[in-house]
Amino acid sequence: HSDRGSPASTTKGTLVDMSCSYEDQLRACAQVLLNGVEQMLSKVDNVTLVVARGNHDDHTSLAVQVILETYFEKEPRVNVLKSSQYVHYVRWNKWLLGIHHGDKIKAAKLAQIMPRDMPKDWGETTHRQFLVGHFHHASVQEFEGVTVSKHGCLAPPDRWHSSMGYNSAHTMDLVVYKAEGGKLMTCTYEIPREYDKANVVM
Repeated sequence: HSDRGSPASTTKGTLVDMSCSYEDQLRACAQVLLNGVEQMLSKVDNVTLVVARGNHDDHTSLAVQVILETYFEKEPRVNVLKSSQYVHYVRWNKWLLGIHHGDKIKAAKLAQIMPRDMPKDWGETTHRQFLVGHFHHASVQEFEGVTVSKHGCLAPPDRWHSSMGYNSAHTMDLVVYKAEGGKLMTCTYEIPREYDKANVVM
């Protein structure tokens, strides 16, 4: 969640906690995503990968995207969405999905810009959703023809977030969509916290 090291800070220069060097963070991030894509390729025919640039790691996110573009350049089953923008769109059958980190554009505005940005896909789809993060907690808002779904964060809070009371659960969501529209299922995985591990009943 940093954009530079020594000292570790966000894109705007806010100091943040880091448990490793910036170089190690960049390598770890790229390796996790590479491994994730390779795992998906063992289950599905094609993977589209979107790297959403955030307010903490504007430049680092773009660097990771370029790493992935280069790594999968000769793999026809992987499409790394090549974009330096902050709003991304993926069309899949009757679904139009928007992806945005969530820090720069409010939910209601995201719902407004989707038909403007993607008029053809908007007219040809029946289900439209924006996926955002940033807030570290889950929520769903309905607007005219668009659902804005906020997802949680895997990372534990650093000292600043803890001091401000932002101690959300460490979660990751898997959403399975149906080609004709609607969702087949949603699964949420929560990383156990230290005090949860001590109280696990086997």
